[in-house]
Amino acid sequence: MQIIFNNKTYNSLEEMPANEREAYESMFKIFKDENGNGIPDDFNCRCKSDADCSGGQICYTHTAYACGIPCDNFFGDVCPFVAAGSFCNAVTQQCEF
Repeated sequence: MQIIFNNKTYNSLEEMPANEREAYESMFKIFKDENGNGIPDDFNCRCKSDADCSGGQICYTHTAYACGIPCDNFFGDVCPFVAAGSFCNAVTQQCEF
């Protein structure tokens, strides 16, 4: 399984430089998936548009249809955690393929 993090591709965690691995592992501490559905728990709410979200969140209509803060507000690339293979689009502020 390949890991894409901060626009770099790795074949394993061991292949990542220490600072990248630490940031990647920190993301997993923040974005837990306790119900095992493949979507970080913070993004589990469902929405159809930004109007369904509150507190400055947007609806990720291009991937998960879930509320979350704009992807460009995170340290590092959150998008692979929201939807595997996606990236943060600076224009829409959403994870996209």
